[in-house]
Amino acid sequence: MVAGRWRTGLAPAWLKYGDAVASRESVLAVIYACIDEVNAQRGADEQVIKDPQTVLQGSDSALDSLGLIVLCVALEDAFAESLAVRVPLVSDLATFDGPDSPLATVAALATWVERLSADGA
Repeated sequence: MVAGRWRTGLAPAWLKYGDAVASRESVLAVIYACIDEVNAQRGADEQVIKDPQTVLQGSDSALDSLGLIVLCVALEDAFAESLAVRVPLVSDLATFDGPDSPLATVAALATWVERLSADGA
């Protein structure tokens, strides 16, 4: 998993563990690394695009429900390891629905994680 790789010291230099507030750049880097992990398990025609406007949840998503759970687990681990931010995705997954969901798009997820980081999650 991504988090395991970062534990061994392979995180990019600008990812500083325990920063007071996670930057947009660092949050997107974690999201994209987790998308890479999910994509490694998927066929070429099932790849999740690494773009802020990529839909993560719902009928327009490239992810089915199992793929979304796999991504959420990877994200929780990676955010905790690399940015020291608790991101309760799996436990709150059932409550995330509609256009206001933190999982609506990559950009929505990044904004939500930045807010959690600023709030000291």
